[in-house]
Amino acid sequence: MAAIRAVTAAAFATADREPPEARLVDELRASPAWIGALSLVATEGEVIGHVVCSRGDALGEPLVALLGNPGYYARFGFRLSEEYQITPPVDGWRPHFQVRLLTGYQPTVRGTFRYPEPFDRT
Repeated sequence: MAAIRAVTAAAFATADREPPEARLVDELRASPAWIGALSLVATEGEVIGHVVCSRGDALGEPLVALLGNPGYYARFGFRLSEEYQITPPVDGWRPHFQVRLLTGYQPTVRGTFRYPEPFDRT
């Protein structure tokens, strides 16, 4: 969708080039990792924002992962991933990489979270 690409490009704009996040959204939408039912668009007469949801690999465990402010996301049940011995794909993300466990999570499985393949190109 052109409107989603435009909003993404505006949100991550740089002076010299289109931000890679705009291409990432396009590639995620075209990949099997895309979860359309959980990828939402906000409108006020036009597209003003969106949330992208894609599959990742956390050793087969049911959880949601994100990068963000732990103080803010704790209210939604997110905890630092290290509490569950799940490590982010980039070591510097540790203070902000969080997970929320879903039903069926097994605490014996630990390891490194992997984003879907389109993230490797951006």
